[in-house]
Amino acid sequence: MNWPKARKECLYTIKASHHLSGISKHADAADIHEHDWSITLIFNHWEFHPLHGFTRDEADIDASFGERIRQLEGKLLNDLMPVPPTSENLAIWLIAEWMQYLSPNKINFELDAVRVSKCARHTTEATKEQVIKWKTAIDRRP
Repeated sequence: MNWPKARKECLYTIKASHHLSGISKHADAADIHEHDWSITLIFNHWEFHPLHGFTRDEADIDASFGERIRQLEGKLLNDLMPVPPTSENLAIWLIAEWMQYLSPNKINFELDAVRVSKCARHTTEATKEQVIKWKTAIDRRP
């Protein structure tokens, strides 16, 4: 039977550092600096049984997806990512590389998009459909 579907968003906040030396015109970009990153994991079209009420128990989401995000706490993102840790790159890197390790076959089919913000004015959202283009661009870099 087809059950109702819902969109689920799960928000996590971490403190992590980065630098964008040679990438940004921002005055502090070249130096290592810390942000309070807001990371929203977006799951589209999750089926749920009306009598159970959940798409998935939030305790299970926090124990898997949330725990993986919390592993970034206090890290220098430049040391983890193969590209400059901008909000755009962080959003898609989380889908393409960091979050995929929750699945035994190293692909996370559940996660549809990630929204990242490091300040109140700018937010980036990347979808899993963009992963192949992103990885292709990385593979072609000089």
